[in-house]
Amino acid sequence: MQIRRKDDRNNLVFSPVINFNRPPKSFKGINIYIGNLSQDITEDDLREAFGSFGRIENVKLIKDRESGEPKGFGFVEMPTLSEGRSAISSLNGTELKGQTLKVSEARSQSHNNRNNGGQTNGPRFY
Repeated sequence: MQIRRKDDRNNLVFSPVINFNRPPKSFKGINIYIGNLSQDITEDDLREAFGSFGRIENVKLIKDRESGEPKGFGFVEMPTLSEGRSAISSLNGTELKGQTLKVSEARSQSHNNRNNGGQTNGPRFY
């Protein structure tokens, strides 16, 4: 994706769009999805559970924008692929704060099958 803009001489130029919300493509680690989380789970709880398998780059619990309540899933980024896969195989199906965890390698958003709330990126026909 590119953004069009004009330079000093009013010529049209294209600039790449940089998405700061995703890890850079050079990220060689693994992004892990954790589902079926308890409502009272904290990022520190996940850091403690996954920390025994290796270094943790980032932990993120997903919360509702309006209420701030946890949605019951989150993500852990680990820089080493082998440590991340070991954590997945060991923690999937285990219990944490009364809930059985569903742990797997996270899929990128481009693999998401949802229709973006009815919006499409294709051409419009009127």
